[in-house]
Amino acid sequence: MPSRSYNNFLLLLTDVDRLVETHYLISNGTVGKKKLGHLTRSAVVMLCAAWERYNENLLLELIDLILTTNLKAEELPTSVKQFISTKVKENKNEIYPIELADNGWKNLWKGYATNEIDSLHTPNSNNLNKLFKRHLGIPRYTDFWKASSIDRIDSFIKKRGGIAHKGSEAKYVRIDSLKSDIDLSIDNAIQIDSCVSDYLFSHYSIEKWNNDYRRSRG
Repeated sequence: MPSRSYNNFLLLLTDVDRLVETHYLISNGTVGKKKLGHLTRSAVVMLCAAWERYNENLLLELIDLILTTNLKAEELPTSVKQFISTKVKENKNEIYPIELADNGWKNLWKGYATNEIDSLHTPNSNNLNKLFKRHLGIPRYTDFWKASSIDRIDSFIKKRGGIAHKGSEAKYVRIDSLKSDIDLSIDNAIQIDSCVSDYLFSHYSIEKWNNDYRRSRG
């Protein structure tokens, strides 16, 4: 089966689907603006939340899987070791470094990742690249995305930002544009899931996930 994060992503999309269905029922499936921007704008916000949550869940799920192996602290990717070391040095508590002893580094690793996830509010390509490099050592997370998707996803995230700041005054979101963003998010989640499965296998000999991905949320 795919990652738990992907399955949860599909569950989160059910709210988006309901908003699309409501739009269709009210508009009778006809084209053109129907003063239903409140539905499509709400769907964009929910879709972005699902995309953000997928990537956050996936990061923690990958860390948990890696921690099931016999990995030693010195075997962590360089960027991960550097980040943990920097955070420990920044802490003013003189006895804090002792928490790295034995298996203490494992708690720090996941703890730092969790803290940064809690402060992530804009899941665009730049922020996600930083997140996955710092906490998993993946040089460029967007290499796992579908080709030519970076600008489109960043545009979609920016659209959500406009809605969050301007509300009903934000640019009208057409239903066909919304459906395109939904497909884009699902396509990339599937691609990412498959790629990180390959990454875990090649770097940590963790059994690959089943690539039989479903798109339906029912």
